[in-house]
Parts: sequence; C-alpha cells; structure tokens
Amino acid sequence: MTNEPNNKPASDRSRASRGPRRLEVVKDMTDTQHTIGIDATEQQRSVHEISQLFDIAGRESEVIAGLTGGMDHLRAVQTAKHALATLTPAEVRAALAYRRTMQPGAANQSGHPSGRPAEELS
Repeated sequence: MTNEPNNKPASDRSRASRGPRRLEVVKDMTDTQHTIGIDATEQQRSVHEISQLFDIAGRESEVIAGLTGGMDHLRAVQTAKHALATLTPAEVRAALAYRRTMQPGAANQSGHPSGRPAEELS
C-alpha cells in the first residue's frame, strides 16, 4: 500500500456539474387513452355497459367480506389440522369411535361400523 491521498470525491454531488441532468418523462397513469391494455374503441361504452360497471364495482365490499370470511374459515381449518397432528393414536381412536356414535343412523349398539355384532362377521 502507498500513502498517497485518495483523490476520489466523497460523492457524485461533490463534483462540478458536467451539464444538464437527464430526466425521464413519466406519463400519468390516469391517462386512459395511453394505458396499456385498453383499446381506444373501448372508450365508447353504452349507458347499459356503464351501468353494469357500476353494479360490479358496487359489490366490492360484499366480495371483500366473503374473502375475509373465507380466510377466517381457512385459518380455523389449519389450526384444527395442526391440533389433530399432535394427537396420540389412542386419542385418535377414541375420537373416531365417538364420531361414529354421533353420526345419523348410528343407533347400532354393536360397536362395529357395519352394525352387525363381531360374532356375525366371522
């Protein structure tokens, strides 16, 4: 290494200006005449089409509420699946036996899913 001073400027701003800066022109996104994907012919909509657009846009809150409810259900399902994954085999067997007794038509007292006593199954 040499002990020569560093001749680099601290930042670009410390240099003398070399001329005008280059600027980019940015179009306003509300300029629908030049928005990508919108054909100029689409600008001429009928009153009926515009009315339908209002109907669709007016359902936004309803759709958001439905999505929120769906996400709440999904979180509940994921929580239940996580809890089920932590059960012991004995807990799973007991819960399945309990669920069988709670199903409609589970009036059989045999304790076997087919409804027939075990001695008849052989």
